[in-house]
Amino acid sequence: RKVLARRLDMCSFFEAGLPTLFACTRRIYLAHSSACKNLKALSAKPMFQQCRSIKVQLPKKGSSIALLVDGDSCGTAQIDAALKALRCNGNVVMKTVFAEPGRDTNKRWSNFMQTNRISFRAVPRAGEEDPTDSAMQEEAKQLAASTSIENIALLTCDSDFVDVVKHTLKSGKQPIVILPRTMHRTAKLYEETNAQVVCLDPAAMGHKTASTVIAYLHADGTGSIGPMKDFRRCDNVEMLSKTLMALDYFKPLRHNS
Repeated sequence: RKVLARRLDMCSFFEAGLPTLFACTRRIYLAHSSACKNLKALSAKPMFQQCRSIKVQLPKKGSSIALLVDGDSCGTAQIDAALKALRCNGNVVMKTVFAEPGRDTNKRWSNFMQTNRISFRAVPRAGEEDPTDSAMQEEAKQLAASTSIENIALLTCDSDFVDVVKHTLKSGKQPIVILPRTMHRTAKLYEETNAQVVCLDPAAMGHKTASTVIAYLHADGTGSIGPMKDFRRCDNVEMLSKTLMALDYFKPLRHNS
């Protein structure tokens, strides 16, 4: 009798629960199918259009370049990779790192700057919210009025220099913004100003991998974290962003001019 009662309870459960289960499954399937159609198209398109190849976007050979480095967010490996990229097509006549006072006394930084003949600009930490950005912006505006510099390159990891890039373009100079390749949305903001954007490969900066773990969202609403093994990288980030926005996973980044 107990077995029969359990079977009757199971029958009642399926009779009441199956329609709801089928409805939920259908919604998940439709959302998944829509996402898969968009993701399937990713492999047919070139890698993130806002990060074009260095050969296409760097200035003509022999042109003079001034490189300004945001030392608060960029390390020596990024600076080294940026210099190698710029030297392929231009003559880097000026290299300046902007950072907090005392950075030049650090042995590793001191040796690196001496080897690469990089000047250091100490930026006091009092008063302003982001003094390094302000100092770089002021220097870029002065260089925009210089007749000896043809291109102004900015090595940064944020979008705080959009207005400076616009000012540089109006002055007749060609701005070059250098970013890590993973900062796709920030790169897009700069390219919308018609600036040249160079995206540095993590491998060029000595980074073996960007991530070692991956988070999974399962159909039942639960999640889990596991080691990253054979996860396929999505190259067309713009298409992926639109797909995630359509599914209401995140909102687009906007810059306030």
